[in-house]
Amino acid sequence: MKVAIVYFSLTGNTEKAAIEIENQLEKKNIQVSRIKLEGNFGTFLTNSFKALFRIKAKTEQLQWDMKEFDFIIVGSPVWAFSPTPQINTFLKKCIGLEGKNGAIFVTYGSGTGKGRALRIMKKELLLKGLKEIYSFSLSDKIISGDADKLNKKVEFILASSPISYKTSEVKNE
Repeated sequence: MKVAIVYFSLTGNTEKAAIEIENQLEKKNIQVSRIKLEGNFGTFLTNSFKALFRIKAKTEQLQWDMKEFDFIIVGSPVWAFSPTPQINTFLKKCIGLEGKNGAIFVTYGSGTGKGRALRIMKKELLLKGLKEIYSFSLSDKIISGDADKLNKKVEFILASSPISYKTSEVKNE
């Protein structure tokens, strides 16, 4: 199985979550490509305004075609009740998702707007042809707190998702 984790992170919280997801999947011998969206930052206030109105951002991302992956994970911080402009750009430009399963996640401070951000991401990915989308959110308190708590939370999330992932090792017979 080949998994893509596509995310944007300004402060490092979403990246830390993406890295933890990647580490746990790789421990289960799942091939992972972590793709960090870069580019066009501006001020936080300007970007929050863009996020609220779902304006896209110029990104340096070159890989929009996801057909080589079996499972797609998209992660974003919540800005103004929405995914970031960089994620909005990915959601509009990505191709090759038809018939696949995926997951979306958001990272947040207060939690206000996380449901709306997840709904926006899910709607866009369903329009692109993903058939099943699992969603979850991670608080910055979990991400920046005890590493063991983040590890356990991500393990639980992955075990609950539609990805082929088991929490206990399978014995070869």
